[in-house]
Amino acid sequence: MKIFRFIFSLLITFALLFGLIHKFEGKPRLGNFIDPFHGFWQNAENKNWKPDDELKIEGLSDEVKVVYDDRLVPHIFANNEHDLYFAQGYIVAAFRLWQMDFQTRAAAGRISEIIGDKALDYDLKQRRLGLPWAAKKSVESFSNDETTMNMLNAFSDGVNAYIDQLNPRDYPIEYKLLDYAPEHWSPYKSALLLKYMADMLTGYEQDFELTNAYKILGKENFDLLYPDRVTEADPIIPSGTEWNFDPLPSQSSADSFPFTPEESILIPAPYEKPFENNGSNNWVVSGKLTESGQPILCNDPHLGLNLPSIWFECQLNAPGLNVYGVTIPGAPGIVIGFNENISWGVTNGTQDVKDWYKMESLEISLIKVDGKEIFFVNFFFEDENVSGELIIDTIKVRGSQDSYNYNVISSFGPVAYSYFDSTKNERYDFALRWTAHDPSNEIMTFYELNRAENLEDYKSALKHFVCPSQNFVYADKEGNIAITQQGQFYVKREQQGRFIMDGSKKENEWGEKIRYDQNPQIINPERGFVSSANQIPTDSTYPYYYNGSFENFRNRRINSVLASLNKITIDDMMKLQNDNYSVMAEDILPFMLDSLRGEVVRGEEKYFDDGSKKILTELLKWNYEYDTNEIAPTYFELWSKSLYRILWDELEPYEVFIYRPGKLQTIKFLKNNSQSDFIDFKATTEKEGLTSLLEIALTEVVDTATKYEWDEEKLKWSNYKGTFIQHILRLEPFSKYNLSIGGNYGIVNATGEDHGPSWRMIVSPGEKLEAYGVYPGGQIGNPGSKHYDEFVETWRTAEYFSLWFMKSSDENSEILFSTQKLKAK
Repeated sequence: MKIFRFIFSLLITFALLFGLIHKFEGKPRLGNFIDPFHGFWQNAENKNWKPDDELKIEGLSDEVKVVYDDRLVPHIFANNEHDLYFAQGYIVAAFRLWQMDFQTRAAAGRISEIIGDKALDYDLKQRRLGLPWAAKKSVESFSNDETTMNMLNAFSDGVNAYIDQLNPRDYPIEYKLLDYAPEHWSPYKSALLLKYMADMLTGYEQDFELTNAYKILGKENFDLLYPDRVTEADPIIPSGTEWNFDPLPSQSSADSFPFTPEESILIPAPYEKPFENNGSNNWVVSGKLTESGQPILCNDPHLGLNLPSIWFECQLNAPGLNVYGVTIPGAPGIVIGFNENISWGVTNGTQDVKDWYKMESLEISLIKVDGKEIFFVNFFFEDENVSGELIIDTIKVRGSQDSYNYNVISSFGPVAYSYFDSTKNERYDFALRWTAHDPSNEIMTFYELNRAENLEDYKSALKHFVCPSQNFVYADKEGNIAITQQGQFYVKREQQGRFIMDGSKKENEWGEKIRYDQNPQIINPERGFVSSANQIPTDSTYPYYYNGSFENFRNRRINSVLASLNKITIDDMMKLQNDNYSVMAEDILPFMLDSLRGEVVRGEEKYFDDGSKKILTELLKWNYEYDTNEIAPTYFELWSKSLYRILWDELEPYEVFIYRPGKLQTIKFLKNNSQSDFIDFKATTEKEGLTSLLEIALTEVVDTATKYEWDEEKLKWSNYKGTFIQHILRLEPFSKYNLSIGGNYGIVNATGEDHGPSWRMIVSPGEKLEAYGVYPGGQIGNPGSKHYDEFVETWRTAEYFSLWFMKSSDENSEILFSTQKLKAK
């Protein structure tokens, strides 16, 4: 124990110096932190520690029993709903309090309170985007439903019961590092958490980037490089599906591009985007395709790989409820999971539900109403001045004076971005219309799914879900399977929302709400499976227009494998979740190699120096698998990325303003436009062709391999990629680095550098329910606990825990099913 404390002390010191000073420039008080009676020493956990099985807390109305398995997964048994959610709040807070607190402060734009003015820009962004405003609107929506409020209040009371019995010495270590204290929980904080996730999953809109690209390239090149739809993707709803409803009419046929040709100013996108590869896989195979005759549901959400993990695993049992799965710390209930009758999972729908409007003649005025002075905002709309609202709130800044945020609320939503052009001495204001700002009650979706018994219950539960759009897969013990892309969508004309729109025109408002039963969905399809991997939801026959940032590779691999299997087993599904095959490499590498070999046939052997020969030899025999010990994936990544950069170097001067074309469109362009002016390297005076670009790019790969001294260990894919799981504060001693694991973005096993499968779950509902799962973390948020990261190795090696779904609290707790592991063979 003394050795552990000494090492722990050293690690904390390094974390403090490098993590806080260099990353956050915070100024914690060292005296409090190293105090042996109250500081970090108190966070070292006894390896034999285990929480009590019975909760005895003021606020419970009846007995609550909690059975912990050997992985510290709580199985909570209560005699009523209030006590169940009270206990869940208490336990999640005991395990993950700091994480809950920090993430909701981040959503609310309150990080400056903790680390000072270095976080002020971030806080201003959160407030201007309207996350706190939207969360307050959600709480108003919650208050209209007694069940929701009872659930949230009970959960909050449980969290606060835990907080109230803490002494400063008991605070999680991050509070001591940053020198602040926890504050009480509330339904508003749970709402903030939902808005935080909505921003993460819908924030990758491209309105500014596409508008700028249109201005730079003109219509012909823009349509070539940034097509609205691609035909190669295998849509979520199988092509040819009939839409048996009468669609609502579009309200306008106006031009979706609002700028006149002479208005050539380029405006950078307002804020840093969430990670573009936030996505997920899910699928369900029907019992008619499985060996057992029961359906199998699979889900693996792809999110940031963080410690503490984004998920918390638990079971909830009360009269009328017995459900198991994972939840987001701070949200009551189960978000992804199963009960005795059904199972469900989610992936990101990636439809664009976040549109920007250029506002005209924005002016702020002070008027008197009933003797009180009130700020109002005037906009030019349909040739008239209309009024909005001005919200002024205070941002507390640690170690400095308070700052103030001015949120202007227009008829579209908050004016979330203003850009000043110094060349024209003109300010441009942009309002944001976003479904996350709409009143909604996503909590009720999970409340009802947790209790669902059949297909109708599943369909009814989804109607509460507004934002972000999600693909909900479903399977039940009767053998039904289904998928629904759920969210609140609106009627739009063609290309509406792809570009910045004119906020002075009524015709640019969204149309009517699309009914939930007209969202893309299918039940028990003929092919025997449903699946989604963030691809386009439908083919072109779907009667409503939509756009988004859709994935183009994983979906094809999943559907191809599922269509090729019969007598499918759990083991088959584990293999598929951990599949490392690259469809992108299959699409483009043979073409790249053939383009080089054509030159070789004509006698130009210059590509085959020793370095190039070694690289090409590896690539020619490669099977497109991004396996841990393969070198070929490293060479392919280097070569394709170098080619991509060289190909689109004409766009480099505009990189602040636009995105370069997507990977699939780049592949199509290379294959079909060999004479294009883009196929040239602008750094040289001569006009290159494709083969020359490939040669230049290959030379860069040789240079990189030379820097690595051609060391095969360093060049092996997992070592080159260097997957890591980082503490939320980026504290190196609390993180896991250099994890040897295959996969990559665009692959079913979408494990990249610091994003990937955040929870793998496989469930087969039926007479014999089977369930397996794992996430890359641990139940406890305390880095001093053995339970902090204990699942990481199981996750890394593609193993799964058998999930212990208890029928009652009296089951023999000596039989710990969670100790059983399965690995795809």
